[in-house]
Amino acid sequence: DEDEVKKELGVVYRHYDRIHYKLDGAGFLPKERWHIWTIDVPSGETNQLTDGPVYDEAFPVWSPDGESILFLSNRSENPDMDYDLVDLHTIPSEGGEMRKIQAPEGIKYNPSFSPGGEWVAYIGREGRGDWWRNVELWVVPLDGSEAARNLTADYDFNVSPDVINDMNAGAITVTSPVWSSDESTLYFQVARHGGSTLRMINIATKTIETLTADQGTVGSFGLDKDQTRLAYFFATMKDPGQIMLMDLTSKESHQLSGFNTWLKEVDLGEVDEVWIKGRDDND
Repeated sequence: DEDEVKKELGVVYRHYDRIHYKLDGAGFLPKERWHIWTIDVPSGETNQLTDGPVYDEAFPVWSPDGESILFLSNRSENPDMDYDLVDLHTIPSEGGEMRKIQAPEGIKYNPSFSPGGEWVAYIGREGRGDWWRNVELWVVPLDGSEAARNLTADYDFNVSPDVINDMNAGAITVTSPVWSSDESTLYFQVARHGGSTLRMINIATKTIETLTADQGTVGSFGLDKDQTRLAYFFATMKDPGQIMLMDLTSKESHQLSGFNTWLKEVDLGEVDEVWIKGRDDND
């Protein structure tokens, strides 16, 4: 009231007609929705592929042949009230009708095409409202010829790098499942016992091998072109994060980066790992 300039602006207010109007780290959300666009790099010309006042689209991924784009979207009547009803869709990269890929009902994240473009891997949880259940690793054929398969159903872990501790948030980055070039193996992150590791699974046998066993948090990762080396971000209770390189033949890793040299000048103390017996005599 004491600022004459602000008085001229009138009453400042926001009017929202959606339930999901605010988000931690982002604040108040805009009324506009997230849609998928393509841009021609040489000319800068853009093309909007999706639209609508109610639906958002997320995690766009180019098909290997460049003919289509895979994405996630909740197309229920009221997405804010049915948050888990996220589905896989494809749309021609030049624009056109979108197509839904049949998969179990439930939240989905980070899809990735197989090298041949016939399969999709994604991270997801089956069911509505069961937020407490493990997030698992799934594969589904693009043409709907088979039902989606849960590759990690027999394992009691969460397909995620999320850990609730003091490790640097920069390490907590979900990477989409990475396919081997022969489509026999998928690489993915697992959160378990206060840390996260990088693992690989044989799609046919569902056998799993743990690649990074050190206590810490594995963040973003990727394979080189020949798929003989693996680069990944790794953080511990005494280091906010470094870039590591693993030889996939020997499974030996070495540190590439040397960030945070200040850590050499300070005494961070010791960190103890403590296990507590649960009600059912479980750790």
